[in-house]
Amino acid sequence: MEHAVSRENSLQQILLVALNLATACLIAGCVIASVFVMTNPFAERNRKKMAVDAMQQLMPNATGFRLIPGYSSWYLAQCNTVPLGYVLGIQTKGYGGAMKILAAVDTNDILINYTILSHNETPGLGDGAEKPKFRNQFKGKSASQLVVVKSHDPDKIDAMSGATITSRAVTNAIRNELFALQGYQKSLAAQ
Repeated sequence: MEHAVSRENSLQQILLVALNLATACLIAGCVIASVFVMTNPFAERNRKKMAVDAMQQLMPNATGFRLIPGYSSWYLAQCNTVPLGYVLGIQTKGYGGAMKILAAVDTNDILINYTILSHNETPGLGDGAEKPKFRNQFKGKSASQLVVVKSHDPDKIDAMSGATITSRAVTNAIRNELFALQGYQKSLAAQ
């Protein structure tokens, strides 16, 4: 009989601990959900502001950026109502994983500049894709000139030493997006 009472006490203690843990998890989940609901609008506003600031840095003469219908990350850059070019949001995979890029293109499909919003590339190697030495090679080039080479060619893109995968990832992603933009422009002209 004493053994049965002891077993019953052990079971009650286990259930009490489980109930306490479940209650703690429920309260913690409610607190986390409340914080998310309260802070998410501010975080979303900050994300949008950072994106507009990055676009403004790429196209300083623009007074506004209008989202292009059907493209979640393409914007028409305008000075008042005059089109200046496009800012294209690009996602690709580099050596270290996902990369997010913004590229600015003029109305003649010539690359103005780009910026890398996020990456996980190797410090001292692949992270050189965001440095002027590599980035400045893109300025003034068309999609057909965006080809990575290992020996210097002023009409192409010189690969970063030790970071060929990153060099190709950035170059190919921007080139592919420029070709897609040209297709979009042709479809507009055909309408």
